[in-house]
Amino acid sequence: MWDLNTKRVLASLSGHSQAVKSVSFSPNGKILATASDDKTIKLWQVETLEEICTLLGHAHAVKSVAFSPDGQILATGSWDKTIKLWDVNTGREICTIAGHQLKLNSVAFSPQGQLLASASYDRTIRLWQIAALEGSQREFENRPCYSLLGTLSGHAWAVLTVAFSPDGQILATGSDDNTIKLWEVNTGQLICTLVGHSWSVVAVAFTADGETLLSASCDKTVKLWRISTAEEIFTLSGHVDSVSAVAVSKVTQLIASGSRDKTIKLWQLVEQDNS
Repeated sequence: MWDLNTKRVLASLSGHSQAVKSVSFSPNGKILATASDDKTIKLWQVETLEEICTLLGHAHAVKSVAFSPDGQILATGSWDKTIKLWDVNTGREICTIAGHQLKLNSVAFSPQGQLLASASYDRTIRLWQIAALEGSQREFENRPCYSLLGTLSGHAWAVLTVAFSPDGQILATGSDDNTIKLWEVNTGQLICTLVGHSWSVVAVAFTADGETLLSASCDKTVKLWRISTAEEIFTLSGHVDSVSAVAVSKVTQLIASGSRDKTIKLWQLVEQDNS
């Protein structure tokens, strides 16, 4: 954890026995979830930096974690080809979602929390309807907790990342085929394909207004795309190895990019003057 003002490390959390591949803060910022190649997920109390619990159940490396918008559910995607949903309050597994034919790379909740998207090496994206959790103990013995809404196909190689637009109407996906695709969530129709990267697209993120998409690639760059026109706006160059993660602050408009070159770079997103 880092202090952005001083650029100093605030704390290091230790506990996983293998590489940590995904991290996510709960919506209220009080809990941090971490996923690891050691097949586990850990929940951490941000204020005290203490481990809350370890979630066990996946049979292979866990590559992605995502909180539901209300912070009550944690979704995890694993190379065991499954997604698991967990009750954040109890640490109990709610259910296992199976359907992909190959390893899972990424999961993401829609802003409304009713949909979950998953990306896989099987070249597909799946959209799942997540049932509302009811009852104090969140039991699902008498009904399934999910249903498959649709499968999105079009990428030529493994799909590595998924992200919903802030209004939940568009789904962005990045792939080993070097492209980003934008999909209409309600219909499952392909809107357009963004071409520009020369290597795999491993992470995508929308700005808070939903007008711009950021993409991180193994070609060592981060690209900014205008959603309304499907045009490339700008390329951020500076990393000397693959860029593996990208995020943008909803408040400060800072862009953070993480790379295999062992650095994190912060970029300021500036509004262009079109006058």
